[in-house]
Amino acid sequence: AAARAAADGDVDVSHMTVGSEHDGKEEVYEFTKARHSEVDVLMGKGGPAEAPESPQYRCSACKLSNNGLHDAQQLLPVLKMLIVSCCSSLTSLDLSFNAFTTIPDDIAQLPLGALYLHANGLADVGEVEKLVDMPQLYTLTLHGNPIENTTRNYKYHVLYLLPRLKSLDFGTFTARDRETVKTYVSFYKPQPRRRATD
Repeated sequence: AAARAAADGDVDVSHMTVGSEHDGKEEVYEFTKARHSEVDVLMGKGGPAEAPESPQYRCSACKLSNNGLHDAQQLLPVLKMLIVSCCSSLTSLDLSFNAFTTIPDDIAQLPLGALYLHANGLADVGEVEKLVDMPQLYTLTLHGNPIENTTRNYKYHVLYLLPRLKSLDFGTFTARDRETVKTYVSFYKPQPRRRATD
């Protein structure tokens, strides 16, 4: 049987445990059987999955952590298969502890307020610029990625790229942090950030 829609529940696909916090064991099993192929796509197993007749879950948050996922460009198509109106309803996405080396090019289509990308393989801080067109994004995690160690003044550089952020790596930005960014920019003169599109 097809999985039932989860009303007001977060879809949790972390550790390959597929379902929502309000689901019983039977539904988790059904979801795993019926929708497991979509998660496999993100793990690089086979080609794109066939789209179901309609997405199966209604939610505002999705957890995909600890799955070894690496195909960032398949992320949005898969989310569209799994979640009803994800491009208007998904406000929190947990992609931590995976193997992503890039951020999806189309990530800005999601109305995310919180994005968790810690413990992946992001090595180019330029990837963060893909988040410029997400004005509602206020929480971001990137610690545990190579960019944390290879980017000069990592914290201030990210805040320079994304001045609307309120917190990075579970720490809240202060007024002093924002002043320090001005000093960082005047002293190190980083490349001009890309302007957000209207």
